[in-house]
Amino acid sequence: MATIAPRKNREGQVIGYQVKIRRTGFPTQSKTFGAKTDAKRWAAEMESEISCGVFVDRTEAERNTLGDLIRRYQAEITPTKLGGDKEKGHLAVILDDQISLMRMTMLASKDVGAFRDRMAAAAYAPATIVRRLNLIATVINHARSE
Repeated sequence: MATIAPRKNREGQVIGYQVKIRRTGFPTQSKTFGAKTDAKRWAAEMESEISCGVFVDRTEAERNTLGDLIRRYQAEITPTKLGGDKEKGHLAVILDDQISLMRMTMLASKDVGAFRDRMAAAAYAPATIVRRLNLIATVINHARSE
């Protein structure tokens, strides 16, 4: 069941609306919106996903950036690989790029394409660019499997 509660500032003015959805067997979902209609829409979407069985808990993805995933991968997986030193260098370049600051829920193919274009503009070899794109995919797939 979704509940929508107004969020007020110190003067008592409504500044937004917080939605909380609680269902037995599912983690509590909450999100804050500026408009009540947006809050109702999100609540309906989430309740529909839960009812239909297609609900995916996005709290971890909303909390983590690509950089967080890369650092965890660098600490846990890269040291066990034979080419770990080279991979560490490629991951460091990705971490230095603005793509590493993107939240996982906001990361889209256009962002990866922009990263590819920045690498090409920096005169990296095509094979190096492909290697780094594959590393991004590997890091994301590893995080999904955990």
